[in-house]
Amino acid sequence: MGMLEGKRVYLSGPVEGVEDEAPGAFAKAAQACYRAGAVEVFDPMAPDVQARREPYGYGRGMHLLDDLHELTTRAVRAGRMAPYYDAVVMMPGYGPHQGCFLEMREAKEAGDGD
Repeated sequence: MGMLEGKRVYLSGPVEGVEDEAPGAFAKAAQACYRAGAVEVFDPMAPDVQARREPYGYGRGMHLLDDLHELTTRAVRAGRMAPYYDAVVMMPGYGPHQGCFLEMREAKEAGDGD
């Protein structure tokens, strides 16, 4: 049994400054999450997510806003509202990036300390 068994995972990692490498890195991280038992992985660099954004000419700020909206989605679990994602996986190099910091802070707040 993997450490992400049955979990819905949100991937957070740097994109700014590594735009060319980011899609491949996120795809590899998503595959690793599935191998660890995740049932769903949100990859912000996935082709379907990017295709959804492309017609609107998303800039950096809109990408982050869209990602935060995804991250803070709620679902009913055990009769109460709870974060949709069970885990946030921080990719290597997230430390100095403001977007990653904001995602981690929001994930902690949205989790109500759980």
